[in-house]
Amino acid sequence: MAKKAPIDLNIKMAGGKKTKAGKPTQLDIESPMMDIDNPDFDTSKNPGKNNPKEIEIPVVDYCIDIAQQIESLKTELGLLEKDVIAEADEKKEDSKKKGSFVKTVNVKGSIHKLQIQFKDAYSKMSIDMKDPLKEIFKEKYPMMFEEITILTVVEDKEKIKELKQLLGSRYSEFIETDESVKPTKEFSYNHFLMAKDLKKDQKETVQKILDACANKPSVKYPK
Repeated sequence: MAKKAPIDLNIKMAGGKKTKAGKPTQLDIESPMMDIDNPDFDTSKNPGKNNPKEIEIPVVDYCIDIAQQIESLKTELGLLEKDVIAEADEKKEDSKKKGSFVKTVNVKGSIHKLQIQFKDAYSKMSIDMKDPLKEIFKEKYPMMFEEITILTVVEDKEKIKELKQLLGSRYSEFIETDESVKPTKEFSYNHFLMAKDLKKDQKETVQKILDACANKPSVKYPK
């Protein structure tokens, strides 16, 4: 990639993106710039103002251009993969008819090869299927099927309180409790409003939240 030009960020408030309370939620900024090779550069002429070897463009424009190329390539790749999978599936079925059970098919090209792995993804069935399946598969049933029991405690504070009263001191024998506090999406803005009024010990407590925060910005491209 061509070298980047010096970054110039001209920050200003977004015009109109506000919540009901009036707090700004977005900023409008000018994109940093970068130098790229001039696609229209005429090699038969000397480089100059009217025939620059490099041109300056916003990094954002370059990002969007690359993202669109990636999406186009993903679509093309998906169509090509379908052709390869169809061929592998056909050969796998042929192999099955000849008495060979395979779950992996290696598809060779002139230089590289792709490996197609066929993975089963079964849905859960009603427990009413248990007896008919045991009758069919007999001693192999435990190897071929897993019986799943899911116990769900009703997430109702009053119901849980009642259960604690019923079980008394034995409550912890049956129910594992994991309690925690997690900031909501309103934390950062309200902390911003209150930060200057917090006492030293309060700031130290809040700092633990900030230290544990993993703020990972995401980039949203136009569709």
